[in-house]
Amino acid sequence: MDAFSTSFVADSGGKSQKLAISGTSAQSTTLTPPLSGSGAISITVNTDAFMRYDTNPTALVDVDRLLLAGVTYRVSLGGSGKIALITSGGSGNAYITQEW
Repeated sequence: MDAFSTSFVADSGGKSQKLAISGTSAQSTTLTPPLSGSGAISITVNTDAFMRYDTNPTALVDVDRLLLAGVTYRVSLGGSGKIALITSGGSGNAYITQEW
């Protein structure tokens, strides 16, 4: 049996967003880390998707970072920006949570 551990800080909530994703690039709302200028998010997709992070990103299939369905990724952010996601044809959702 495989065992794994997941940890997170329990807080008051309201730090997550659900983003519909498809074969057209979709953007999250702006993510702004605290004054230190850096922070992290957790992101889970329910269908394979490609991700890009920038101030006004457009995700591209087969070029940007691949996120596999059902895996939660912890992503460090180097400043304010948006997550863009695209699938290679299917549709689904991404769940993005700020960890600050």
